[in-house]
Amino acid sequence: MTLTVLDSRRKALAEDMYDNGIVLEREGRVVPHSAGPEFMRALLRPWSMSYYAFVDESDTLAD
Repeated sequence: MTLTVLDSRRKALAEDMYDNGIVLEREGRVVPHSAGPEFMRALLRPWSMSYYAFVDESDTLAD
């Protein structure tokens, strides 16, 4: 998995999640980008953010 930054002025959140993983506080763990599909699913969890949204645009859903 790689990260491609399209706008260097707005890259902080994406770089942080990619570099440090996604914190799942309820589960008490961090999902690193190296976890592949699990990392992508973690991005789709509900976030309390008003400026960002993550959307699954794939043709199929994983089991």
